[in-house]
Amino acid sequence: MTTAGPAAAAASGVGKCVKATWHPSNNSVNIVNNCKKAIKVQIAERFWPDSDCYTIRARGELHYKGTGQLTGIKYC
Repeated sequence: MTTAGPAAAAASGVGKCVKATWHPSNNSVNIVNNCKKAIKVQIAERFWPDSDCYTIRARGELHYKGTGQLTGIKYC
């Protein structure tokens, strides 16, 4: 689920318990894992390789600042 940003449709590859808040002016995203278990996510970037695979613990969060244009998040 996303709350804002151009990549809103692209973040639909993750569960409803995952919330992404996009910050286009900073080329970054905050991902909050409200799931009952840890998840592994990867951030897709246009014109740049996708991010590493990050583990977000249950009820945890990740702040990611991209190099390329951020286009979405997916499980890895």
